[in-house]
Amino acid sequence: MQDDFGDNSEKILNEIVIDTVERIQGQERDVIIISLTTSDPGHATQRAEFYFKPNRLNVAITRPRYKRIVIGSSFLFSTSINNLEYDEWMNTFKEFYQDAVKIEI
Repeated sequence: MQDDFGDNSEKILNEIVIDTVERIQGQERDVIIISLTTSDPGHATQRAEFYFKPNRLNVAITRPRYKRIVIGSSFLFSTSINNLEYDEWMNTFKEFYQDAVKIEI
């Protein structure tokens, strides 16, 4: 790895921060990579209050200074939520997803 970053490799690696949305609140970073996916929509249904809370989405997408990369899956929107408020929150996520530039892999 030192070949990739030269003599600065240790400094660069020490600057990488991996944290939760809640703990990064009030801070900014040059680049933020966000994961908005789950392999189990049923789990998302059970945890809808956590997964789809608008405050979490706002914090997650407004903290990068230069670049935001969001990793997600449309399968998340197959979640069936019986709570009107949480369903509205999920629709906010869905709108964000639909408006995003997508790179499919």
